[in-house]
Amino acid sequence: MGWWKPLSLPGEVLTTDVYLDKYYSTYSPEKAIIFPAAWREESLPGTLRYAPGWKFTSLSKRKVQEAFVLRLPDGRVWGQNGAVITREGVLLKDLSREFGKRHGHSALESLRIGKPAEPARNIAVLSTAGGDTFYHWLFDILPRYYLLKKAGLASAIDLFVVPRIRSRFQQESLLQLGIARFRLLEADTPDFHIRAENLFVPSLPSLLGAVNPWASAFVREAFLGPNLPAVPPAEVPSNLPTMPPAKRLFISRKNAPNRRLAGEEQLEDWLERNGFTVIMAENHTLPEQAALFHGAEVVMAVHGSGLSNIVFCRPGTIIIELFASSFVVPCYWILANNHSLRYFCLQDGEETEPYRPYWEGIPGDCRLTEKDLGEILALATKS
Repeated sequence: MGWWKPLSLPGEVLTTDVYLDKYYSTYSPEKAIIFPAAWREESLPGTLRYAPGWKFTSLSKRKVQEAFVLRLPDGRVWGQNGAVITREGVLLKDLSREFGKRHGHSALESLRIGKPAEPARNIAVLSTAGGDTFYHWLFDILPRYYLLKKAGLASAIDLFVVPRIRSRFQQESLLQLGIARFRLLEADTPDFHIRAENLFVPSLPSLLGAVNPWASAFVREAFLGPNLPAVPPAEVPSNLPTMPPAKRLFISRKNAPNRRLAGEEQLEDWLERNGFTVIMAENHTLPEQAALFHGAEVVMAVHGSGLSNIVFCRPGTIIIELFASSFVVPCYWILANNHSLRYFCLQDGEETEPYRPYWEGIPGDCRLTEKDLGEILALATKS
């Protein structure tokens, strides 16, 4: 592969607003605000033994940032996480998320960047970090398409930059949204690099770990449809498959490499006695998962991507999330609040480093007993 001139490397790192102020000071920039910024207050979770820690309380009153679509003439996209570089060589930090690099970026560490391909006139960026996982695909990737639709731009896009498409849930959701495969440009190599005459960049839908209400509402409506009954009992929407009834769901992670429920096999009798159907969410199609969770009255699980499906639950559904004390993440609490679910959580001990960012935590197994599970279930069902 040939190498482009050194000027292809980013020369500055700015946020979108600072960039616009600096380079578009004499005329209106092409930035369309879809949802304005707003303040939001969250109700704290129900817990046993350990009061909600800093990871919860720090988000209980928070600002929901504005959502927008930006047009960048001669803009570029680099790398598997969809880093955005302007024609002036500015890396837009708030649109170029990378895990583990809060104060840097791989584009700045590269010695050189290959010459960009120019496959189409109008290209939109959907890709961002984590797009190969269920949670980030649902709530970080798909809502960016929704912003393009709200801006009236989706039909004008020639190609959408997306992560590598390798999972069934990715294929099923693209089919559900009506996005044809030939319109996808997969950012599937570390040196991926393209330039567009017009690069359309939707903002990242949410801050990491805090799904904004409009983003999860879009995902819910995309699969369940609009105008659902607000309170139980509610019939499964006609567009979803018919599944065996399961009023109480336990999401198993016993095949996962980490964040399992230690001794789950010994707890299966307790789960059965208390009416839980044990499922592995990844063994079901996305429509099947939507149907299962929409019909549930109680959902219990150790923290993991399967809990993303609570977006399909009916208002008032009880959510019980189990945590290892070394890895407490509040994202499903916020998702539950977005849809008026009753959220409870239980840790297997006191957090060892409560003020450490959750992404630096140790994703160990959760160690709880029948007694622990019985107590949190009793609290949740009697509240």
